[in-house]
Amino acid sequence: MTGWLAIDKSPRLQRLATTPAGRALLFLLFSWVFLAIYPATDLSGRNTGPQILASALLCSLAGPYRAHMLAATTLLNLLLAPNWFPSFWLEKMVSGTELQASLSWGRPLALLVTLLMSAAAMLVLRRWRNRWPLLLFFSSYALLWGVGFYSQGLLRLAAFLLVWSFGAYLIYLAYALRDQLSPRPSPIWFQLASFHPYFSGTWIPIGLGAANLRNSQSKNAEELAVCQLKGLKLVCYSWLMFKLGDLFLAARAHLGIPEFGALLHAQLAGTALYSRGLCWSSLVISFFEGMVMAICWGNLLVACARLGGFRILQQVYKPLAATSIADYWNRISFYYKQVVVDLFFFPAYVGYFKNYPRVRQGFAILMAAGVGNLVYHWRNLVSVLAREGLARTLWGMQTYCVYCFFLVLGLWISQLQVQQRSRQENLTGRLLALFRIVLFYCLLSIFDEIHTPFTPIDRFGFIGYLVGL
Repeated sequence: MTGWLAIDKSPRLQRLATTPAGRALLFLLFSWVFLAIYPATDLSGRNTGPQILASALLCSLAGPYRAHMLAATTLLNLLLAPNWFPSFWLEKMVSGTELQASLSWGRPLALLVTLLMSAAAMLVLRRWRNRWPLLLFFSSYALLWGVGFYSQGLLRLAAFLLVWSFGAYLIYLAYALRDQLSPRPSPIWFQLASFHPYFSGTWIPIGLGAANLRNSQSKNAEELAVCQLKGLKLVCYSWLMFKLGDLFLAARAHLGIPEFGALLHAQLAGTALYSRGLCWSSLVISFFEGMVMAICWGNLLVACARLGGFRILQQVYKPLAATSIADYWNRISFYYKQVVVDLFFFPAYVGYFKNYPRVRQGFAILMAAGVGNLVYHWRNLVSVLAREGLARTLWGMQTYCVYCFFLVLGLWISQLQVQQRSRQENLTGRLLALFRIVLFYCLLSIFDEIHTPFTPIDRFGFIGYLVGL
């Protein structure tokens, strides 16, 4: 087992992976494991497994032209799957109207407008080196929401088409605009290549944009071999986590334990009353199920990047080795955490409360895990906003606001405690720390719903029931 875990450190395997036969064998093994997982995931509108593998193969063979090949595969994959960012709400909005046929040409046109405007903003920022394009883009995005809600007909559809396309690339664009202020920014074409590359299956920018991808490319055959062996090891790890997730599902079904989301809604609605033991069992199993699938899906994408020669970090890294609430949050979704840290935490930390260290840190955490969290997930609510309006949508978000508040509070206290005490290395201390982490995130997950008719008071009532009150 130890030998398998260290395949990327074996000189013999490294030499084998630099040969044509070794690279072919490695690619076939990777593809076999990858395709055993990928079709089983929810991939509506996204690229197929063979398309992703073909992109990885082309990038791995491109050598010094790997960045150019990444740009070509990004464009090709966009043409093959232009609806990778969900647009079902657009289809529902125009269903049965004369505008229904407009979606066939409206979505590609909106994507083209978004990419052209992104390139123009990067050129402007590179030429004049100020921050107004970033502010303009976010302001324009907010304006498009307003136009969509307060207009009718073709203008309303056009506004929401741009809301859809800008929403898909908003975080990618933010990283591209940040890179323009660096001493040596990547070319515009490579910036666009980092907008949803073949290994980034979500709107989280796995790889963190062109600047990071530029530095993470394998520079020679030896580096590529190590990188691909790491990718093979990671895809096997993802497969094991996928099978472990299946075991959780089978065990839950065998024991008659409902899925926690369904159990919670039934309990809050009063349509069912479950025992405390069953509620706790469902809650804890749900936590571990979510963790296992996060490892599987997040690291599966990273493995594809490594197969193509990009030495990027794992999305999820040993979450059960966490020693604090903040440490677990860092480990469970690295790229999402890094997005809110880069775009919200650091600007707040650098700009405010410099003479009050604890307040400064708390405010920065509030901006990242609170405001950043809400801004990031706001895009999920387009269909709700179109159906229910702004006031009712905000009312339905109050539970998620409570979730963000307790997440911020937990992270802040966790950071302060880490600063005040030395790390506990003994087994008992580690187990107690892990128990506190699991308990915190289990209870926090009760509020983890972006829009719901059930209020925070209802959720607190459920927690009271759990503890016997």
